[in-house]
Amino acid sequence: MLNAITMGLETFSWWGKLLGPSLSVIDRIFVWIFAAEIILKLYARGFRFFKSNWNNFDFIIVALSLLPGNGVFSCFRVVRALRIFRTARLFGKIENLRIIVSAMLKALPNLGWLFVVLMIFFYIFAVLSTTLFGKIAPEQFGTLFSSFYSLFSLMTMEGWQDTVDAVRSPYARWVFIPFMLISSYIFLNLVIGIIVAAMEDILKQEQPQEKEREQLLNEIKNLSQQISEIKELLDSRKEK
Repeated sequence: MLNAITMGLETFSWWGKLLGPSLSVIDRIFVWIFAAEIILKLYARGFRFFKSNWNNFDFIIVALSLLPGNGVFSCFRVVRALRIFRTARLFGKIENLRIIVSAMLKALPNLGWLFVVLMIFFYIFAVLSTTLFGKIAPEQFGTLFSSFYSLFSLMTMEGWQDTVDAVRSPYARWVFIPFMLISSYIFLNLVIGIIVAAMEDILKQEQPQEKEREQLLNEIKNLSQQISEIKELLDSRKEK
């Protein structure tokens, strides 16, 4: 987390002026800490270390970070910025974040099909807009690709007023209003609904596991109590 914060601060010019040469020293300290971590993991786990994709990613990023950032190796400076992706490991460490990310990954297939439907919907309205408004507003709807971009701005509600004002046609309201209602409200709510449904499925799957853990803990407690009682009985017999 500290490395992610310092890498973010490096994007500000005032941070570089404030620290000067010590900025590169701080960066190298983090790199050597990560290198020590990799070495310790390799020592403890051996070749099992490379069975984890996260470990492979860390190994490549740290190895590239150890290369000098000038001369022949100057091209690796961009790759070294990928070290910021190590922050994504928090998703697997914090339970609530893990559930959210798992829900998003589980929802990807359904979101993919929804994206296909959205693209077909966009294509229909892009062809219609180009045909009707191409000559009236050539900058916004002169070509199919410009129509796609203008319709995307309408969907996001960002600058939609300028796009609508550029079209002086009696058919504009009958095209843009249905498009904005369907794309902005129906499709976006469908995306939220798919993610929420996936999150509910994950929570339902994890609830039985938690109940099994609680049952195992209760059984272990009962067994420990029984063992302690047996020990007390044996000790009392030995004293007699």
